[in-house]
Amino acid sequence: IYMYRYIDIRGKRQSVYAGDLKELREREALLADSFDGIDYDAGSISAIKLIEQTLSLKVGLCETTIENYQNVFKILQGYDIFYHPVKSIKKSDAENWIIQLYREGKKSSTIGRYLSVVSFAFDQACEDDLIRDSAKEYAADDKFGTVALTEEQQISFLSFIRNDPIFCKQYDAYNILLGTELRISEFIGLTVHDLDMQNCIIHVNHQLTLARDRTFHVTKPKSWHSIRDIYMSDSVYHSF
Repeated sequence: IYMYRYIDIRGKRQSVYAGDLKELREREALLADSFDGIDYDAGSISAIKLIEQTLSLKVGLCETTIENYQNVFKILQGYDIFYHPVKSIKKSDAENWIIQLYREGKKSSTIGRYLSVVSFAFDQACEDDLIRDSAKEYAADDKFGTVALTEEQQISFLSFIRNDPIFCKQYDAYNILLGTELRISEFIGLTVHDLDMQNCIIHVNHQLTLARDRTFHVTKPKSWHSIRDIYMSDSVYHSF
């Protein structure tokens, strides 16, 4: 009996047995296509390695954002699709993975978070001609993204909040959030020193975040792009 040992896509040692050398070489050749590649230029780098590398390019982010990316990366490590070379991943593979996520009970918002991380890596691979456009486009599909409310929908929503016996107490908060597009963490982190009521300006330079130990911390904004001044409309001014 002949034996061939190899390391599978998850880094575990495996063995293949055959009755003669010719049969063993044939089985070895079949396994070669599934090995995890390391040559990026040839497109044989695994998707999980590509994702890891591209996430390292995201610099200047706040601690909570980095932690969120790391958590998603750990979850992606549990799916076999990401251990295959990026050049071999097809649109149908991406579709089957998303179907699997739905069957596992994942919500659309959760799937959207996973896709945002995957699409960032696949964008780079597509630009380097390592994958087909179809696979990249499906990974970057925006159907799981956010959709802005129309002006009519905003008016209808605020009208409901104003007239509801429970939510009416939070009307000003909802009005400010809609009128400024502040993140929740940025809004609840505002102090009187951040509000220039004379010039109708909101200074955004920090946020209030909840740590894993359930304690609140004042941290830097999500990225340096988030440090900004926001003009108050008359409606937002009166809500403050």
